[in-house]
Amino acid sequence: MIKKCFYCAGVLDKPKLIATIGGIANELCTKCKLHFAFLQGLTLQEFIDKQVVAIIVLDGNGTLQTVNEMARELFNKDLYLFKGEAPGRVFECEYAQLPEGCGQTVHCSGCAIRIAITETFASGEPVFKMRATLKTVKQGEPQEICYYISTRKRGDSIILQIEDSAE
Repeated sequence: MIKKCFYCAGVLDKPKLIATIGGIANELCTKCKLHFAFLQGLTLQEFIDKQVVAIIVLDGNGTLQTVNEMARELFNKDLYLFKGEAPGRVFECEYAQLPEGCGQTVHCSGCAIRIAITETFASGEPVFKMRATLKTVKQGEPQEICYYISTRKRGDSIILQIEDSAE
């Protein structure tokens, strides 16, 4: 049975195992949670810090504006140092280290993270749990890392949610 948001009756993007009445769950979808958080006077930073998934907030140019505690834990670094940087630097993408930089190399045209951010910003349509595989170099060794990403547009910002594929 499809579970729906208590407020808008939209399909829940990540339903929990909870009881429903006529398919309506006692839970809000992410869009309504954001809506009510802003109505309650929470700042964006306060709201994302309360989330239990890693979140990076980007501006319309695709540069990092802020992060939550879960993102700092996932990447095990002080992401505030990356404010104004492109996401490839945060994810340690090997192509972001090239002279052209993140988003500017021939390899970037197929980047799932870049595509999701760009399409969500242009259309306003969210992306849910897109698989993103990146090539990184850690301690001199090439690696592939996989994440599941979701994007949502809020005003002039993109909220990028990251889930480690190992979870």
